[in-house]
Amino acid sequence: MAKAENQKPNIHAKHRERVRQKFLKVGLDGFSEHEIIEFVLFYALAQQDTNELAHRLIGTFGSVRGVLSASVDQLCQVKGVGERSAILLKLIGDIIVRDREKPDERPVLNTNEKIGDFVAQFYRANNVEMVIVVALDHNLRVIRTIKVAEGDIDNVSIPVAKTVRSLVTCGAAAAVLAHNHPSQVALPSEEDVRATKKLRNSLATVGIELLEHIIVTPGDYISFRDSGNNIYVVSRQ
Repeated sequence: MAKAENQKPNIHAKHRERVRQKFLKVGLDGFSEHEIIEFVLFYALAQQDTNELAHRLIGTFGSVRGVLSASVDQLCQVKGVGERSAILLKLIGDIIVRDREKPDERPVLNTNEKIGDFVAQFYRANNVEMVIVVALDHNLRVIRTIKVAEGDIDNVSIPVAKTVRSLVTCGAAAAVLAHNHPSQVALPSEEDVRATKKLRNSLATVGIELLEHIIVTPGDYISFRDSGNNIYVVSRQ
């Protein structure tokens, strides 16, 4: 699509792209205080150099925390800060405060019953086989549930490499694997056992503990641990 005639090229685009790539590679650990504010302001000021403004904000409020704790009126008193930028900075600050004050309501999967009930909900009214993995933190709280494979009825394999990558990416300390048998009884096949052992061993090399593998059928589920395929130990119950 052609650019509108009155749309000016962004002379700061290359710098902004370098900053975005830096964030993707190293996260905020690689950023100074003013660089964090500069980065945030990219999303309020599309065409403007935000470096000088970021320095001005840090100089006025002392730190990133000070900037994000300031009111909209206080922020707007800084030269170059408009309402759009002030609202964005205030919104981020309020989100941080609210998140700190709110209890962590993520499920804790520290028993086989909780694990089974949690994963079973993803297979309701599902007539194809699907493999999911639940990433857990050190306290066995759910970080994220990821679908790693889907196939025809009763015909999908467990993608070990993809599953490991997914869990490493979201910083998991432990994991639960689950898949379903839409038209079979909830018993592990020989391939299920082999794939689970391979995944368990692969995860161990990157410091992630495989707690359980649940197989779900309509109205029922079974755990590897309870079915006799006790190839790992659930040590945190």
